[in-house]
Amino acid sequence: MPRDFHVHVNQAGPGLNLVLRWTNPNTSERHRRSAGTTDRKEAARRARDLELELIQHYHAIPGEIPWEDFVERYDEEYLSSLAIQTQRVVTSVFSIFKRLCKPRRLSDVSAGCLSRFQAKLRESGRAEATIRTYLAHLQGALHWAVDVGMLRAMPKVPKLRRAKSGCWPRCPRSWPLARARGMARPDP
Repeated sequence: MPRDFHVHVNQAGPGLNLVLRWTNPNTSERHRRSAGTTDRKEAARRARDLELELIQHYHAIPGEIPWEDFVERYDEEYLSSLAIQTQRVVTSVFSIFKRLCKPRRLSDVSAGCLSRFQAKLRESGRAEATIRTYLAHLQGALHWAVDVGMLRAMPKVPKLRRAKSGCWPRCPRSWPLARARGMARPDP
């Protein structure tokens, strides 16, 4: 789980403005910014303001990160290590998911949202294999989000269950059942 941001006030040198330093608890990156003053009390007030701003920007509460920030971070930290074609497919999946489901935050992605996504893909005429691929890529991204503390728990991904296409069964023992369902045996 991500921790809170802690901004420290440091002296840059004699007669110079104080410096605000912090480490991003999610990425372990170190940052610094001028406090714009040499007064310690004023710098401490600005440090508190910066902490609040950072918490709001990075949404230290898991799942409250904006969808666009999640996609950007997933792209930078994980997707960039995969094959170019995989990157294209995942980028396409995220784009289609955003267009169809309109998530504002990562926490908006729930089992119901994924089920609606599945139904909308089916309505648009996508093949079942394509729907499976899209859900697999989304599931992988959501697992990554749980692993890095951006999401508390993985939403349950609905299983794809479709009726058989109506093909004549291969096993002769199943032929009476197929006839009972009104299926006609194809000519050999």
